[in-house]
Amino acid sequence: MACAAVPRAIQRARDGPRRHRVRRDADQRASMTNGPQASVAHSEQRSRRTDPTARGTAAVPPVELLAVDDPRWSAFEGELDRAGVPLALSSRLAWSELLAARRAQLVAVRDADGAPSVGVAITASSSRALPGHEIWRVERLGLDVPIASLVRAIDAIALAARRQPRVLMVETTVVTPDEQRRRAIGAALAALGFRRRNVHERIYRRTITLGLTTGDTASLFAALPENTRRKIRLPTRRGLELREIDDPAYGTRLDALVRETMARTGGHASPMDWSAIIELCRGHPGRSRLIGMFVAGSRDPGDLLAFSWGCHHGEYAHYDAGGSTRRADVNAPLAYALLWDLVIWAKTNGARWFDFAGVTDGTPGSDPLAGISDFKRHFSQDERLVGEEWVLTPHRARARVAAAVSGAARRAREWRARAERRAAAVSAGADARGPRSGSARPVAAMVRRLARGIATRVASHGEFRVYAMPADHARSLPGGEELARDAEDHLGRYGPDEPWHPAPEEHARVVRARLSSGSHVYTAVVDDRLAHWSWLTAPARSLDTDLGLPPYPLPEGSAVLWDDNTIRAARGRGLHTQSIRRRARDAATMPGVDTVVIGVRANNVTSRHNIEKSGFRHVASLHVLRVLGARFTWMRRARTSP
Repeated sequence: MACAAVPRAIQRARDGPRRHRVRRDADQRASMTNGPQASVAHSEQRSRRTDPTARGTAAVPPVELLAVDDPRWSAFEGELDRAGVPLALSSRLAWSELLAARRAQLVAVRDADGAPSVGVAITASSSRALPGHEIWRVERLGLDVPIASLVRAIDAIALAARRQPRVLMVETTVVTPDEQRRRAIGAALAALGFRRRNVHERIYRRTITLGLTTGDTASLFAALPENTRRKIRLPTRRGLELREIDDPAYGTRLDALVRETMARTGGHASPMDWSAIIELCRGHPGRSRLIGMFVAGSRDPGDLLAFSWGCHHGEYAHYDAGGSTRRADVNAPLAYALLWDLVIWAKTNGARWFDFAGVTDGTPGSDPLAGISDFKRHFSQDERLVGEEWVLTPHRARARVAAAVSGAARRAREWRARAERRAAAVSAGADARGPRSGSARPVAAMVRRLARGIATRVASHGEFRVYAMPADHARSLPGGEELARDAEDHLGRYGPDEPWHPAPEEHARVVRARLSSGSHVYTAVVDDRLAHWSWLTAPARSLDTDLGLPPYPLPEGSAVLWDDNTIRAARGRGLHTQSIRRRARDAATMPGVDTVVIGVRANNVTSRHNIEKSGFRHVASLHVLRVLGARFTWMRRARTSP
């Protein structure tokens, strides 16, 4: 008897010749889009036959790519300012001239009436992994501009990158507290081939925000806690003064303050061109502000005790960088007054909200930034998700070679650091564990890892297995009583355990959305911590494949078990097996459910074992083969299927 979980596509494969149906991934992209913005982007992309600077229709002006030396950039920027359209500071001509080494171009978009609509800058930097290649960066999308125009800008960037063979990557950051706007931009980016980064490298995920649209500066100050107001006033009472930093001679001192501050938190101090930043502040005082805390009346660089740099993007302003020193003769907090000065400057220049540039929820001792985050919370308790990072690799083969080179260099640095630590331990008379620094064994291991990394990036294969069980069989499955269903008190004990696990706020938002859509969550708590969580959806029409492919279609009457997670400390207790059986048994009792379906990657041997020993039968496999950037997919029915 045929298993009810096998969809029509697999049934046809059984009846016909047993051939692999191979097709290029480009043919599937249209089916992977999501949302009206994605549809607009794809329809425009299919209709394009010319250079991105000449695309558009008779009703819509073309998108223009303007170089730094093109006078139209400055003119377009002026049009945006007069029209009240926000423009990120990193997309302004002055920023590109002073801080981007003139290696930038502006994507200028106009609406159907020819009025300026969106301006987005692309900044290029040289790749250290592959000489002669570039990495493009697009900073701080998310301003309050028409989404349709922004989609046209993103589309132009993606098309231009694909036409430049030496562009390895396009890194894009999105910053906005408006969840709906952030989702719309994300849908447009995903439709054009961008992928979302789970681990952020360039922008923070959460931040503290302070609204600036209600009341005047006096009422804004009065709304602060009394202790915060006292700390803002205290430096001037102790003989210190706030003053703009307008002399490039302070550059060395600014670098020293940054290094000292980073050393206190274990961070890395990146070099900054303070002369260019000071010149930017001089030319655009409403867009960039560098403020310092000095000993009153002194111009000596050594008497610069702290500083803060703020950037204004029209809709909002954010704190960008800062540093301070600790001197025994100065008994006053320095950062409060500096940050408040930036808040007032932002409000005076028309910002609607202020971004305190990221926040963590760690505890002192485990999180070196916990103290800084608590300091920011003195100004506001409005903590929001604002940041996302998206990446486009227009030429995958080259990007994989660059990634392999970068990975090898990183591993070589790590090996060298370990060798130096071992050598130092030996010279100090300590017991250095492992092979000596002069041994060839670490070198051989590094070479093997490098070879495996290169081989994986040249060619790789992935398989996603689909398992099914008739509802009649699932009703008799034992176990699972230790798990709770839809227990919200359990979810409050969640904490990220793997790098890809979301932050607690993001996890709570996802859980609420899934529960409201009718899915059910099964949880187990161990040692007062959420140890296992997994999901059940019934009825379900598709199964996510976890390989970047379109969802796998299911016949009517199917229920899906999905998104199984067990923290490392709780593995080996049988929680996953119990969860599979409990969810399958519950699904079988739901009206209209004939079949229970679950999927897993083939290389997840432990999960496959738990699924198979629970009685599920392998019915089909989806395969993905990647060779030098090209991707091929096919489906094969399981040999064990009747």
